[in-house]
Amino acid sequence: MPKKGLIFPAFLEKWTYVWMLVFLAALTFSTALLEIASVAAFIGWGLQKLRHRSSLPFEKKVWVPLLGFLLLSVVSFFWSEFPRQSFRGIFKVLQQVLIFWVVAESFASPARLRYALIVLTASFVLLGLDGIWQYVFGTDLLRQISFEPASAGPRITASFRNYGLLASYLLLFLLILFTRLDRKRYPWSFPVSAFAMAAGFLLLFWTRLRGAWVAFIGGLVFFLWFAGKRRYLILLFLALGAGFLLLPRSMIIHIDMEGKEQSLIERAYLWDRALRVIAARPLTGTGINTYSVAHQKYDLRQNWRVRNYYSHNGYLQIAAETGVPSLACFLAFLLFYFQNALRNLSGILEESDRVALIGILAGMVNFLILGLIDTVFHNPQAVMAFWLLAGWGVAYQNVLLKNQSVSAPTN
Repeated sequence: MPKKGLIFPAFLEKWTYVWMLVFLAALTFSTALLEIASVAAFIGWGLQKLRHRSSLPFEKKVWVPLLGFLLLSVVSFFWSEFPRQSFRGIFKVLQQVLIFWVVAESFASPARLRYALIVLTASFVLLGLDGIWQYVFGTDLLRQISFEPASAGPRITASFRNYGLLASYLLLFLLILFTRLDRKRYPWSFPVSAFAMAAGFLLLFWTRLRGAWVAFIGGLVFFLWFAGKRRYLILLFLALGAGFLLLPRSMIIHIDMEGKEQSLIERAYLWDRALRVIAARPLTGTGINTYSVAHQKYDLRQNWRVRNYYSHNGYLQIAAETGVPSLACFLAFLLFYFQNALRNLSGILEESDRVALIGILAGMVNFLILGLIDTVFHNPQAVMAFWLLAGWGVAYQNVLLKNQSVSAPTN
């Protein structure tokens, strides 16, 4: 009979993984369930760590800048101009890093990655049906949220609070489904995956968010380049040219009441204000989670267009809240993460496995590009999805490299 001490950690490991699957599913419809699932998973993972310490699932050169970003974000509380807001921000950044770590460990087996893919595909199917229903009838089925009217047509939100959150979710995970469209390798799931992917593309178009389209194009270029399908880049650029000529002007250019391009004008003011905050406190920032209230102190223009707005650039906002050194650590983490992943590509023999990993990385690229022009870095639902995908990428690399080392012939 096995000892209880051996059963308990195994139970905790399954507990953590199951709750992370719940977390993955809840990303599309419930922030409350997201919080419950993450806390439950963290408890199981923490108890597991107390009994069995294990090595980091990612290389130290990835961990060191991430730890620097985390520490600088946390200690910014001590010089924060708004301690109450910063105290809440500490828990947000801790949650994000823990999601990354827990997913990297709990998803690290072929079976668990398959189940995660099933949950993701099912989520896309339900989201697609919900979004189509909202487009036809005006409100979605799950949460009775109405679409947002615009001159270019209805902006679909599906079960998300707004179309920007929907777009960020689609950008992160859509290319994973694309890489699984292999009728020979996945015959049983091909029709479902094809519908899920088609619905995802349709919803992304219906968000009518130009920044999301730009981000997706950037991620698609990354995908085609590293997947060795560079000849398709010509077709992509031809399709972009045709789209620019055929789409209604109202979808490409958003004119405000003054006859100016609204988004570009507003972002010029927003980024200028963020840069003024950074210039005032370059090393420390105003404190984590404080930008929405602290920026007013440094806003010399007081323009009517952008009162009480986030910066619409996640990188500038990180620097404004926690300092330029904190932003440097975050960028170093991203650099080493992608450098490590792209290096591992050369060690993966199966082409479909390489393409799947590139799909994960391209989803992250989509999100990071969108972070240049939108607020996704500072929306809890969006940024938690990003850290989950980053952890998924680590788990997938570890599984592939481990399987290849086991199957490699010995002399």
